[in-house]
Amino acid sequence: MKKNRLLLTIAAAAVLGCVSFACLSCTGMRTSWAVKSFAKDAGANVVEYYDPPKSAAEHLSNELKAALVKQGSPAAALQKIYESQNYQFRFVTNEKLTADYQALRKLITEGIWLEGVDLAPYQIEKMENEEKNLGESLQLLASLDGTALDQVESASLLQGIKQSSIDDLSTDGIIKFATLPDNKGKYPQLQELLQKAQTAAEKRDQAIVTLEVIAADNFVRLAEEYGTSAAKLPETWEQSKNKVAETFKSLEPVTPHYAPLVKELARFRELAKQPKLPPINPKASAKIGSQGDLVSEIQAHLKQEGYWDGALNGKYDEALAEAVKRYQADRQVTEDGKVERVTIERMNVPMAERVKQIKLALHKFRTSATRGGDYFLRVNVAGQELEVYVEGGKKIARHHRLVVGNVGAKNHTPLFSDEVEEIVFNPPWMVPPRIIQDEMLPLFQKDPEYFKKEGYLAKITYNPDGSLKKIQSVTQPAGPSAALGRVKINFPNKDDVYLHDTPLKHLFKRSVRAFSHGCMRLENPLDLARFLLEKDKNPYFEKVDDILAKRATFPVELKTKVPIHIEYVTVSTNDQGKAVFFTDPYNLDADALEKMPSD
Repeated sequence: MKKNRLLLTIAAAAVLGCVSFACLSCTGMRTSWAVKSFAKDAGANVVEYYDPPKSAAEHLSNELKAALVKQGSPAAALQKIYESQNYQFRFVTNEKLTADYQALRKLITEGIWLEGVDLAPYQIEKMENEEKNLGESLQLLASLDGTALDQVESASLLQGIKQSSIDDLSTDGIIKFATLPDNKGKYPQLQELLQKAQTAAEKRDQAIVTLEVIAADNFVRLAEEYGTSAAKLPETWEQSKNKVAETFKSLEPVTPHYAPLVKELARFRELAKQPKLPPINPKASAKIGSQGDLVSEIQAHLKQEGYWDGALNGKYDEALAEAVKRYQADRQVTEDGKVERVTIERMNVPMAERVKQIKLALHKFRTSATRGGDYFLRVNVAGQELEVYVEGGKKIARHHRLVVGNVGAKNHTPLFSDEVEEIVFNPPWMVPPRIIQDEMLPLFQKDPEYFKKEGYLAKITYNPDGSLKKIQSVTQPAGPSAALGRVKINFPNKDDVYLHDTPLKHLFKRSVRAFSHGCMRLENPLDLARFLLEKDKNPYFEKVDDILAKRATFPVELKTKVPIHIEYVTVSTNDQGKAVFFTDPYNLDADALEKMPSD
């Protein structure tokens, strides 16, 4: 644009009959035309001066590169993405917020909150401020565009340039002349234009770079929130171009628990807005036949959470007992229809706390290692349950109760992912060294016949003087009353934990089942074993009964390993889509819940 203006000036001089620019009159004419042309479009020329078309992209790319390094992006892969694309802008181009920016912004400001995502890291306030800065700076620059210098300043500028005999009569040359130290204050209109344009241009450029960085940072942060690994980030980045909303929709967990839990989050948020009900005395109790204020309080709590639609009449009848049972089933309490300490403790949990628990659970579902799996086992230690997922994780084919590691730190069931490789029928129990040392050794020292009486096979070494040196190993032979029951499902791991049968079937009736040394005792284990063999098209599927009848240890290797993921999520959903709240037996969620901001 600047070169075109200069060419027009030269052309105009030529039309007037200037044959040579070397002549004094022609030089004067050229200077006069250049200055008058500049003064007439002073505002446009100044705005263009602060937006050089050739160097703007390079300047902003350098600013973006520096900003990304300074920002400390949540994923180093982001910097690699921009580097591979020569730091081209994606979210702000030609001084405008792109469709991808707008889609991502809408998702962050209107969508992800509904799924319990914490908005604090997404810099919404800063983003809004920079959007305002961009709009204001562009508006100011646009307002300068039609500004011209008056005749007095135009004449003064022409006189000054003639006296200085400068050769560069381009926009750049004239502005550089006007801003020389010796010319300070001589051309107030032009210098005011320059100051306004410079301030607006700097504000604009800062806003453009900052908005690009915020959007890129938010994209990565959100992709990670929805389980995208650093390795997958470049692919997700490319796939999302011109379809940001669709891409993030595809990243939502497909587990049948997720969508209902999102709905439950909305419901509990509404409950949290209602006036708080007075807490019930934890020492109180009520059952069928009870009457009075305590029963009315119970009815009020059940009504608030959607378990009671009857009158608050203070009468504990069969209908109320059934409502209590439904509530207990969803709060990991023994379903006896009686309201006692544990049930009251669950009722006294504030709705705002329930909201936090649901939000944390949704986060865990989004970042679960199960994401992308087709057929896998999922253990939820907090819920003491195992689920078998098929059809890409969209369907739960089986559900089993578990007994998991007890609350002692050494006995916590570890959380990890592995693959089921083997099913062992009639398994012996190789007692872990820790149990031998901590539990069996003291009993053996009190009674040297301990192992024999209990049916264990112990390998023991003694010192020359006959004193105990070491219990090398202890094995419990296979049998229906043995600790591992009739079947063990193996996924070799450093913690030496596995799924297994148990003779202690009564424990599965308990609502909270954290009783083991770390391994997972499985309800109806033979049903799961048969299911795994059938899915594996394993020839031993038809021979399970014969194998069990022989009572000899018989390992069966799966032809195809099955992923297993051991997780810890304290909220899930039931078949009706209602939230089910589990206890936090290992106290793993307390810190996260305490740090989590309230809605």
